[in-house]
Amino acid sequence: MRNLSTFILIFIALSSCNPLNKSISEELTIADIKSYSEKDSIFRETYIFVENFKKLTEDDKLLSAKYSEVTYQDIYDYKLFLYDSILWEEKEIESNNKRDDFIKINFPLLREMEED
Repeated sequence: MRNLSTFILIFIALSSCNPLNKSISEELTIADIKSYSEKDSIFRETYIFVENFKKLTEDDKLLSAKYSEVTYQDIYDYKLFLYDSILWEEKEIESNNKRDDFIKINFPLLREMEED
């Protein structure tokens, strides 16, 4: 039981250390921005998206309040999902093109083999 309690405390401490768990209404430190943008290009897109959103909603306190629960991590995860989806679509298109090429090349050969 004591090990479980220790594990839970460590988990809470580590998960709360993530600066991306801040609301998008809060500012990230320059050090956090630099650190994450050097590690991951998707973070850069996330930060730019959040900053543009803030500019669009700076005069609308109701809209800002509506999205105050959204975190940088939420936006980052969404951007990551979109990026993965785009990659999968590209791979699917590439795969379909290869399949089509294979059929174009080999279908006449298969037809000839059937006729013989």
